[in-house]
Amino acid sequence: MQFLIKKAKVYSKGSIHDGKQVDLLIKNGVVEKIGKNLKSSDAKIISSKSLCVSPGWVDIGTHTGEPGFEHRDDLRSISAAASVGGFTAISCFPNTKPIAHSMSEIHYIKSASQNLITDFYPIGAATKNTEGKELTEMHDMHKAGAIAFSDGMHAIQDSGMMKRSLLYAKSTGAPIINMPFDQGIAGGGQVNEGAVSTSLGIKGIPNVAEDNMLHRDLSLLEYTDSKMIVHLISSGNSVAKIKEKKKQGLRLHTSVSSLNLFFTDEELANFDSNLKVIPPIRTQNDRSALIKGLKDGTIDIIVSNHRALEAEKKSLEFYNADFGAINLETCFASARTALVKTLSVQKLVEKFYLHTREALAMEAYTIQADIDANLTLFDPEEMWTFNPKESKSKSINSPFFGVELKGKVKAVFNNKKHRIFS
Repeated sequence: MQFLIKKAKVYSKGSIHDGKQVDLLIKNGVVEKIGKNLKSSDAKIISSKSLCVSPGWVDIGTHTGEPGFEHRDDLRSISAAASVGGFTAISCFPNTKPIAHSMSEIHYIKSASQNLITDFYPIGAATKNTEGKELTEMHDMHKAGAIAFSDGMHAIQDSGMMKRSLLYAKSTGAPIINMPFDQGIAGGGQVNEGAVSTSLGIKGIPNVAEDNMLHRDLSLLEYTDSKMIVHLISSGNSVAKIKEKKKQGLRLHTSVSSLNLFFTDEELANFDSNLKVIPPIRTQNDRSALIKGLKDGTIDIIVSNHRALEAEKKSLEFYNADFGAINLETCFASARTALVKTLSVQKLVEKFYLHTREALAMEAYTIQADIDANLTLFDPEEMWTFNPKESKSKSINSPFFGVELKGKVKAVFNNKKHRIFS
């Protein structure tokens, strides 16, 4: 099957077509031609008023559900949701059932996803059962296909274990991914600690719960000379600390969720449990610092922090609801909407395809002729509203339903497959 992409602006660092508006002819999953005014009588035309194309996007730290929580999401529904969101690849956290802490679970993810349009790159657990007590066999998992190591939603609390994890992962060449979240300080907090938590009468999670662990992790990273992705920062203090440490040349990448770029804790006044996430939505000052960090390069990556949950876990009183929101389908659009005045399309899209691949040491992909298509097509100016009836996730725990967003994914191509969206 042939597709003719008309007048698309290319965002692909290192490509001779970068920054140019071109046509692309895709035949049987291969980019056959790139040029001006291409024609094909047999091709399906893909066009949009402000059409853009980049290498396929990569999400880091997606919660897949499968195996064990298929009622929330399975690999097929995750792939479908990822495609709508423009992601042709996801690196998925190990918080499944069973935990992905050995070769067999890594093999399962790779095998069960091999016929999907989305590439799945499993993240192996750093410690057995993600309990933070005993290291896993990282070498075996790495050989089986684990692209990184992390305890996912369970930040490694013990400093000695964190040091050993960094040293062991170093010998594989893969990074440790850790969310800076000190559970001892956070305690039973529900939302960001501040004026809003006080007014609502809800126990808060102070910034220092993040700041304290971030300081520890960066110190250990420097000591071990390893590789790390500091995942899901949320506070202005974190941005300042990471900026300082990056000047020292540490092998360090940093991610932020689009949820923390779009919302502030003031929007929790109506007790919307879909905004109950980890890390918590913080203040406008924190949000502004995160945006500044993206603009100056302190923060490299924007991620979805996608965690699907069944209604029984979310349709509860706020205090009893679990933490998490779906966001694969809305990650790019919510980031584009939040950053439209502060970050160019070029800089924004690099946070989705370029720095993600660098952080995971994936092979670079540049748009050129005579290669397999691994592409995301999007219109950064198109307005749309997220409709729960059209969502591809099995779960409905999204704070974006009914919200008008800017930036629409139009198509994805990968693995000789395609998905075209209206």
